[in-house]
Amino acid sequence: MAKVTSSGLFPLAQITYRYYNKVLVSAFVERWHPETNSFHFGFGEMTITLEDVLYLVGLPVEGLDVHAEVHSREDCVALVHRCLGVTMDQASDAVSCGGVKLHWLKDNFMKVGDDATDERVDYCARVTKMHDFIRPSSNKPLLIRY
Repeated sequence: MAKVTSSGLFPLAQITYRYYNKVLVSAFVERWHPETNSFHFGFGEMTITLEDVLYLVGLPVEGLDVHAEVHSREDCVALVHRCLGVTMDQASDAVSCGGVKLHWLKDNFMKVGDDATDERVDYCARVTKMHDFIRPSSNKPLLIRY
């Protein structure tokens, strides 16, 4: 937990969604337009900004963004291997269409055992953070950005 706290991401660990308004969530889902990454309401269009994230979840959004485009399957496999500490064969099984299969991420990284190493905890935290922020509406692979 110390690593999560020092990373500035501790507010995310405190957020739970045990209880939520299904009708409200459904209304937002119906109004979401992935082509423009915005909600369309009767009064106009609305986009969620990084400042909104700051106010809603208390997550600091300071500094430069960090990402890298992955152009080939081999690059994607190498990135999964390097960032998640799995073998090249495991990474190859996880990659599909230039992305990572969400069910593979869930099956392999959503639970951490009591005997997990610090390195394993880091890998699981990375996947958990990705999963919390990216809620795909289909079973398409998650495109990798680092």
